[in-house]
Amino acid sequence: DYVQLAGMGRHSVVIEVRSVGGHGRLHVNSGELWSAEDSLGSGIDAFRRLVLLGAAQVSCRTLRKNELPTRDIGRSAESALLEVARTYDEAERDAARSVTANDDG
Repeated sequence: DYVQLAGMGRHSVVIEVRSVGGHGRLHVNSGELWSAEDSLGSGIDAFRRLVLLGAAQVSCRTLRKNELPTRDIGRSAESALLEVARTYDEAERDAARSVTANDDG
């Protein structure tokens, strides 16, 4: 939601995400998804991990010009969010199929 709101409003923000499962930050520059980083790396993979963190605490603040990192996500926020949703749905479907196959066998 924070990424979508920042994009719609063309805001420049840092979104910090914390959970028992991990932590990291997303940068949105003038409404464009700019970068993501967590303890395992950066880019779209870090974005995916942060979006899928469960029971996360999220904070948002204004991005200062002197802290803008190198861009490591070259797609729109909408595209990145749709990709994460698609891969999550596919993983859930595959897990359900695996459970069904194990129950049958």
